[in-house]
Amino acid sequence: LRTRRTMACIACGNHAYSEKAARRLQEETSMVEKTITLTGTSTNSIEDAVGLAVNRAAATIDGLRQAEIAGVTAMIEDGAVSAWRVRLRVTFAVQERLHE
Repeated sequence: LRTRRTMACIACGNHAYSEKAARRLQEETSMVEKTITLTGTSTNSIEDAVGLAVNRAAATIDGLRQAEIAGVTAMIEDGAVSAWRVRLRVTFAVQERLHE
């Protein structure tokens, strides 16, 4: 028989987690994140504007964690909506590695 080693909850001490789960939880809760503001624009839809901004950011930033819509603007030309502009707050984990 193999026994599982457990660790107490780091928040309250009342819960027990396997060592692997406790390590993962600690890694998730002990991180530094950075939030930047991006603006995506699309003539098709709000969803396309969000997707464009997130995809472009993902091409150069590792570890994107969430995107919060901070604002939506309808661009108007000749009395009709011509494009959607979405302002996003995108959050990503700050990496532990040193830059050379």
